[in-house]
Order: sequence, then structure tokens, then C-alpha cells
Amino acid sequence: RLVFSVIELGGFPTGSLLQKVASPTRAADAPQPAVDITFLDDKLRITRGGDGSLFVLEKEGDTGPASQLRNRLLQEQGEA
Repeated sequence: RLVFSVIELGGFPTGSLLQKVASPTRAADAPQPAVDITFLDDKLRITRGGDGSLFVLEKEGDTGPASQLRNRLLQEQGEA
């Protein structure tokens, strides 16, 4: 559920009197979003989606772009 409020309109405060509520709906036959972890260890994760799809994820070593970004951010914060 999302609630949008207009705080000010034309320079005048509305006191949050103007609101729009949006509630997303899904078709009854749509698959339920879910991920079940089937296997997990230090280097590999195998998961199944709610629609039966299979994902095999291998942990990236310390030299990949995500690890490099993480290390740089930690250095900037003085944590590495």
C-alpha cells in the first residue's frame, strides 16, 4: 500500500488533506513471489523461485567489481 500526500499546493499548506492511496493488486492466478534456499555454503547458493525457476549463484572472489567497490567504500569510511 502506498500513500501519497500533498503537503503544499500553490504555496498554501494543505494539512495533509490531499492524499492518494494506491494498493497494488495481482491477478489471482499470478505466481507467488518467493525464493527458497535449497543449498548454501561459503561459495555456492542454490535457490528456487516461486514459479519453479532455479538459480545457482557462486560467490565472487575478492577481486571482482562488487568486492572492489565494497572495499573502497569501507576504506573511505575508515573501516578497512
